[in-house]
Amino acid sequence: MDLAPIPQPTQEQVIEQSLIACGLNPQGITIKYEDYLQGIEIVIGSIAGVTTGHFKCVRDAAGHESVAFEDPAVSAAYYEYVRELERPQVLERNYGDTCNNPQTPPI
Repeated sequence: MDLAPIPQPTQEQVIEQSLIACGLNPQGITIKYEDYLQGIEIVIGSIAGVTTGHFKCVRDAAGHESVAFEDPAVSAAYYEYVRELERPQVLERNYGDTCNNPQTPPI
Protein backbone atom coordinates (compact mmCIF):
# COMPACT_ATOMS: atom_id res chain seq x y z
CA MET A 1 0.00 0.00 0.00
CA ASP A 2 1.37 3.39 -1.01
CA LEU A 3 1.42 6.10 1.60
CA ALA A 4 0.42 9.62 0.67
CA PRO A 5 3.39 11.99 0.66
CA ILE A 6 3.75 14.12 3.75
CA PRO A 7 3.13 17.74 2.78
CA GLN A 8 5.99 20.15 3.33
CA PRO A 9 5.35 22.94 5.84
CA THR A 10 4.55 26.36 4.42
CA GLN A 11 6.96 29.24 4.93
CA GLU A 12 4.47 30.72 7.40
CA GLN A 13 4.53 27.48 9.43
CA VAL A 14 8.32 27.39 9.40
CA ILE A 15 8.49 30.99 10.64
CA GLU A 16 5.89 30.31 13.33
CA GLN A 17 7.75 27.24 14.60
CA SER A 18 11.00 29.22 14.65
CA LEU A 19 9.39 32.01 16.68
CA ILE A 20 7.94 29.47 19.12
CA ALA A 21 11.42 27.94 19.41
CA CYS A 22 12.64 31.46 20.29
CA GLY A 23 10.41 31.25 23.34
CA LEU A 24 7.50 33.38 22.13
CA ASN A 25 3.91 32.52 23.02
CA PRO A 26 2.21 31.31 19.83
CA GLN A 27 -1.06 33.00 20.85
CA GLY A 28 0.64 36.36 20.31
CA ILE A 29 1.96 35.61 16.83
CA THR A 30 0.10 36.25 13.57
CA ILE A 31 1.74 35.29 10.28
CA LYS A 32 0.08 35.65 6.91
CA TYR A 33 0.78 36.46 3.29
CA GLU A 34 -0.22 40.02 2.38
CA ASP A 35 -0.78 40.93 -1.26
CA TYR A 36 0.07 44.58 -0.67
CA LEU A 37 3.50 43.54 0.62
CA GLN A 38 3.90 40.72 -1.87
CA GLY A 39 5.27 38.81 1.06
CA ILE A 40 4.63 37.58 4.54
CA GLU A 41 3.73 39.88 7.41
CA ILE A 42 4.61 38.79 10.94
CA VAL A 43 2.75 40.59 13.72
CA ILE A 44 3.96 40.00 17.25
CA GLY A 45 1.54 41.00 19.97
CA SER A 46 2.25 41.82 23.58
CA ILE A 47 0.96 38.41 24.69
CA ALA A 48 3.85 36.78 22.77
CA GLY A 49 6.17 37.94 25.55
CA VAL A 50 8.88 39.35 23.27
CA THR A 51 11.82 41.13 24.91
CA THR A 52 14.99 42.69 23.53
CA GLY A 53 16.66 39.36 24.27
CA HIS A 54 14.47 37.76 21.57
CA PHE A 55 15.39 40.24 18.82
CA LYS A 56 18.21 38.20 17.24
CA CYS A 57 16.05 35.08 17.15
CA VAL A 58 13.07 37.03 15.74
CA ARG A 59 15.29 38.56 13.04
CA ASP A 60 16.74 35.15 12.15
CA ALA A 61 13.26 33.57 12.00
CA ALA A 62 11.76 36.39 9.93
CA GLY A 63 14.55 36.67 7.40
CA HIS A 64 13.53 39.36 4.91
CA GLU A 65 9.83 39.22 5.78
CA SER A 66 7.99 42.18 7.31
CA VAL A 67 7.88 42.24 11.13
CA ALA A 68 5.50 44.44 13.14
CA PHE A 69 4.92 44.70 16.87
CA GLU A 70 1.74 45.79 18.60
CA ASP A 71 3.74 47.58 21.30
CA PRO A 72 5.22 50.79 19.83
CA ALA A 73 8.13 50.78 22.31
CA VAL A 74 9.11 47.22 21.35
CA SER A 75 8.73 48.13 17.68
CA ALA A 76 11.05 51.14 18.04
CA ALA A 77 13.63 49.07 19.94
CA TYR A 78 13.51 46.28 17.35
CA TYR A 79 14.00 48.62 14.40
CA GLU A 80 16.88 50.32 16.17
CA TYR A 81 18.41 46.85 16.67
CA VAL A 82 17.96 46.09 12.94
CA ARG A 83 19.47 49.48 11.94
CA GLU A 84 22.54 48.77 14.08
CA LEU A 85 22.95 45.36 12.42
CA GLU A 86 22.73 46.86 8.96
CA ARG A 87 24.91 49.93 9.61
CA PRO A 88 28.28 48.21 8.87
CA GLN A 89 26.87 46.86 5.59
CA VAL A 90 25.69 50.32 4.53
CA LEU A 91 29.01 51.91 5.45
CA GLU A 92 30.95 49.25 3.57
CA ARG A 93 28.71 49.64 0.53
CA ASN A 94 29.05 53.45 0.56
CA TYR A 95 32.66 53.91 1.65
CA GLY A 96 34.44 50.59 1.10
CA ASP A 97 37.29 49.90 3.50
CA THR A 98 37.63 53.57 4.46
CA CYS A 99 35.06 53.02 7.22
CA ASN A 100 37.58 50.67 8.89
CA ASN A 101 40.60 52.89 8.24
CA PRO A 102 40.26 56.18 10.19
CA GLN A 103 43.35 57.69 8.47
CA THR A 104 41.58 57.71 5.12
CA PRO A 105 38.63 60.10 5.10
CA PRO A 106 35.65 59.18 2.91
CA ILE A 107 35.41 61.06 -0.37
